Parts: sequence; structure tokens; C-alpha cells
Amino acid sequence: MSRINFSTILKLAGLSLLVGFFLRVLNVDPRQLWHDVWNGIVDSVEFIFGRGLEGLLTALEYMLFGAMIVIPLWLLTVIFNRRKSKVMPSEPKE
Repeated sequence: MSRINFSTILKLAGLSLLVGFFLRVLNVDPRQLWHDVWNGIVDSVEFIFGRGLEGLLTALEYMLFGAMIVIPLWLLTVIFNRRKSKVMPSEPKE
């Protein structure tokens, strides 16, 4: 695990300031955003378990739709990481 140094803290602070600025420009309230995300999770759980088998089948359908995007991206990441590690061998561990 990498250590957190002052440079990392400054980068995170700068990035947080930049993202906060854009959120303000877009008129997005982070508290409301987290509230909406939490309510979405609760509503989804209630939907799935409240409708019985039909809800579970709908959840499975959503999972398959998501997998159509997630799995190819994951495979590309694995392929490029392997190719990168073969080109640039890691340093020997002490």
C-alpha cells in the first residue's frame, strides 16, 4: 500500500476544489446527490423483494444489460495490463 505524502494531499485538495467548482456551476448539491443515491438503492431493494419472482427476473435482466458493458471493458483492461507488464518487466523485489 502506498503512503500518503504532502504532494498527494495537495493533488487531492486541488482536484476536490475543481470538482466542487464544476458541481456548483452545474447546480448540483452533493448532499442531495447522496440522498438521491441512497433513496435509489432503497427503492431498488424494495422493488426487487416486493415483487417476488418478477422483481428478481427484472434485476437479472438489468444485470445482463450491465454485463454487456462491464465485461468487455474488464477484459480490455486485463489484456492491456498484461501487455504492459510484459513490455515493462517489474523491478526485482528486495
